[in-house]
Amino acid sequence: MRKSGRCFCGEVTFEYEAGTEKFMGHCHCESCRHAIAAAFASVFGVPNGKWQWTGAKPKTYNSSTNVIRSFCQKCGTPVAYQTSRLPEEIHFYAANLDDQTSFKPEANYNSKEMVFWIKNFEDLRNE
Repeated sequence: MRKSGRCFCGEVTFEYEAGTEKFMGHCHCESCRHAIAAAFASVFGVPNGKWQWTGAKPKTYNSSTNVIRSFCQKCGTPVAYQTSRLPEEIHFYAANLDDQTSFKPEANYNSKEMVFWIKNFEDLRNE
């Protein structure tokens, strides 16, 4: 079975083999927060050879020596992250999945960098 995802405008799309995810979680590092303009990045890793771009290929940005971030050239949506520290996999942003039900985060990564105001998330009123 294949899972799919896309950017906001739908130009950049990807597919991967369901069940091959290496990890699922939330990254709280400052780099991820700035790259996606959010309090944390919900991500999952997929081994190379188990995924493919199915629409337009994204543009890339070398955000640091070891990191390449992929995004849609048209709408700007961040879609993936790759690092030379883990050259055998890609990390997709879970918010871009077409079907959100299979994303089950297992861990918080870089939790020491978590923004203080996210810790009281459950205490906020729901509207």
